[in-house]
Formats: sequence, structure tokens, C-alpha cells
Amino acid sequence: MKKRIGSHPRVHTEGDGRGGLRESVVAIVLLSIVLVTVVALLAAVGAGKLARMDGATYPAAPPRAATTFAAVPTLATTTAAALATVRT
Repeated sequence: MKKRIGSHPRVHTEGDGRGGLRESVVAIVLLSIVLVTVVALLAAVGAGKLARMDGATYPAAPPRAATTFAAVPTLATTTAAALATVRT
């Protein structure tokens, strides 16, 4: 039988004994993913707009935006890996 803490049925002390810590980590990871995705979309839109303002044709602007969209999560992953290495 699982020992409940408070009224939430999923938070219990069996297992690792950390209670709700696992749920907090999952929430932080999901919010970080959403934040990086929103920033990538905004950067891609900005890159596409700047490409059009620079005189690029409509077929030439989306590849520039796609490159920027792909670069943002790559940069975020590289930064997270570097910070994780420094932290340990």
C-alpha cells in the first residue's frame, strides 16, 4: 500500500523517498522544452522577415528561417551540456 502525503494520490514516499521531486523535475524539463521551442519559432520568424527585407525571394526565405529554427535548439542543448559538465 502506498503511503499518501497530503491529498494528491500520486505523491508518495515509497521508492526513492523524495516525494514530489520527480514531478518537479519533469515539469521543469517540459517547461524548458516549450521555452526553447517558442524562442526558436520567434527567431525563425525574425530570420525569415529579415531575409525578405534583405531582398530574398519567397522561395529563398524559408531555408534561412529553417536554419535559424534548427540552430536555436542546438545552441540550447550545447549550452545545457556545457553547464552540466561544469556543475559536476
